Amino acid sequence: MRHKATTRARFLEQILRSEEFPANEGIVGLVAASGEAVIIADAATDERVTKHDDPALRVNSLIAAPVIFRGEFYGVLCVVNPADGLPFNENDFSLVRSLAEQAGMAVHNQSLLHFQLEKRQLDLDLSLARSIQQLLLPREAPVVSVWLSTPGTAPPSR
Repeated sequence: MRHKATTRARFLEQILRSEEFPANEGIVGLVAASGEAVIIADAATDERVTKHDDPALRVNSLIAAPVIFRGEFYGVLCVVNPADGLPFNENDFSLVRSLAEQAGMAVHNQSLLHFQLEKRQLDLDLSLARSIQQLLLPREAPVVSVWLSTPGTAPPSR
């Protein structure tokens, strides 16, 4: 039974990774546009839910919550078909909203970490460039004799 569930999960993951969801379409689009989480206990009777002939893609119950942190929208967390076969309830709804909040914070923190790593690399590159420039500069300023001439005059003799 466990092997069948793993195979089904991989199949669904492949399908979802190959799909694009327009921001103004379906439940995901509604949640993306409104910024509000949605729970649908009976998806079979809700016209907003896309119906599929394939039993592996059938949606019985779903929760969709926006992944947002500090006003920045990152995506939509959508959970379908509880393992026990019962419809999602308010406790599930609260849990998924909390998970979406945590996911938003994690994505935000990952972005900050990425910027910090880029800054560290730039600082290292600048330090290396400075060291190379210091090696190329003369230790003492060169002595340069400057003279001005006008047409018809010769340079000064030494």
